[in-house]
Amino acid sequence: MNESTAASSHHARLLRLHAVMALVGLGRSTIYDMIKLNAFPAQLKLGRRAVAWRETDIVNWISTRPGMVANEPELVTLDGKY
Repeated sequence: MNESTAASSHHARLLRLHAVMALVGLGRSTIYDMIKLNAFPAQLKLGRRAVAWRETDIVNWISTRPGMVANEPELVTLDGKY
């Protein structure tokens, strides 16, 4: 691992649910439904009642979505066709 990789992983941010929802424009239930379908990055358990997502995972997910820009979600259905 080079210095820039070490530095970027050292400063990796964790986002709580409300921040993730604001970035991707999806609601709580939709996010968790998509996680079950492996269509959205899984959360990390921080404690007994706290979870968060790596900012890099969310940014990467956004960048792989055709036509998806932060805060401008495309139409999503829950039939597995994301």
